[in-house]
Amino acid sequence: MLISNAIQEVNTEHEMFFLLTAYIEAVGFCDKLNLLPWQMRDLPLAGADDVKARVYSLRLQLRSMAFDADHSARLIIEETIDVFGTALRRLAFLQADGGLPHAA
Repeated sequence: MLISNAIQEVNTEHEMFFLLTAYIEAVGFCDKLNLLPWQMRDLPLAGADDVKARVYSLRLQLRSMAFDADHSARLIIEETIDVFGTALRRLAFLQADGGLPHAA
């Protein structure tokens, strides 16, 4: 997945949130009927805790989906969990590395 690869290479928190915002905007653009969960389309992002809460909520939603649910909906939710999870891991790395600039 290209967006996850790009997120793994960012050097700042600002770059990471820029890519996440671009991802959310792209997903929302393709959701003309506004059917996707709010966690996948609402902006702005309010920091790492917001992203964590969205991942948690999407995981719960995925678990509660019936097995016969729309396959494409399941795939996009799984993709979003992967993208957000990658961002959280990269953010943790950047913060642990210390001294890398954070978003203002």
